[in-house]
Amino acid sequence: MEQISNMRREREIEQAAAAEKRRWEMETFRLNNRINNSTSSTTVQQLNEESKTVQQLKEESRVVEQMRLASELETVMARVRLQRDVHELNQQYMSSQIDLDIADAQRKR
Repeated sequence: MEQISNMRREREIEQAAAAEKRRWEMETFRLNNRINNSTSSTTVQQLNEESKTVQQLKEESRVVEQMRLASELETVMARVRLQRDVHELNQQYMSSQIDLDIADAQRKR
């Protein structure tokens, strides 16, 4: 009788242990899923942040390129103005030379 009672107790203990093991396995599974979802969420969040960073860098790069092009255009425009000014000064010089030549010719007469 005692042996049957002990066998029942052992079976109950084994069943309780198996139930506890299944509970821990389910809890572990649930926690792993939560971790994986959290990791995925973190990864998605990190990717979103990295994507924003890449977009910001692209925008900054575009702005820097526009500034470089604006500076280059400004340099070209300054050269054009300088060439125009040099041309005007050459025209004035030539005109002055002609005026001096005319004045010299008139004085020599």
